[in-house]
Amino acid sequence: MIHNGVLLPLLGSIVVGLTLGGGLLARALSSSVMVFLGNASYAMYILHVPIPSWMSLNLWERVFGRLAGLQGLAICCMAVIVVSCIIFKVGEVPLNRILKRKLEPWLITQKP
Repeated sequence: MIHNGVLLPLLGSIVVGLTLGGGLLARALSSSVMVFLGNASYAMYILHVPIPSWMSLNLWERVFGRLAGLQGLAICCMAVIVVSCIIFKVGEVPLNRILKRKLEPWLITQKP
């Protein structure tokens, strides 16, 4: 029952409440830090598998010890977040700017 829609009214009311200016939660989610993390989320999606895989290699274990439990999870999550933010800021934003600059003349000529 839970997987087939029992919680859909609750989810719907949360979405509607947030779109109508849902108070403290909406303000927290629209803060500059949360917006930045939301923008970097695609890099997080791409990197959430390779970074922990790299961290579990023998080199990491020799230098820092074996990652296990909540401490290992916290370290892996922080590594994914930090690397994703760096890649977003250093790679994705400048490349987006370059692509927009290069494609803008073409897009203007393509308008009906």
